[in-house]
Amino acid sequence: MNGTNDAQRRVCTLGELAQRGKPPSWTVSFLMDMDESQLDDEARWALAYWRLECYQWDDLVGPKPEGFDQMEWMPKNFLQRTLFKKRFRNYYTLPKQILIGEVISREKLKGYSKWFAQLKAEQDRANGR
Repeated sequence: MNGTNDAQRRVCTLGELAQRGKPPSWTVSFLMDMDESQLDDEARWALAYWRLECYQWDDLVGPKPEGFDQMEWMPKNFLQRTLFKKRFRNYYTLPKQILIGEVISREKLKGYSKWFAQLKAEQDRANGR
């Protein structure tokens, strides 16, 4: 694939999560298990952004809405969202992502997604995967 390695392909996947509807399992587990104590403030907010992008709640943005873990990821069609007024995870995650995006530029957030993917690749190499 024109010289791209596995970590670079995974970075592309991070940027396309909203379009695909459900994040790959490696992303969710890696981001949720990441050691937050090693991150500075900006990196911590970027981690919160990417966790929200994976439809996982981060306590940094506030208390988790009731029933969040049982909600579907996003509406499958217009009727679910409007006519039935059903709540989805993206109803709660998207506004928080917009606020974080106003503080940290989109380019920096993309850079952090690449950094997180590199950390995942390094962790895989260290574990012999």
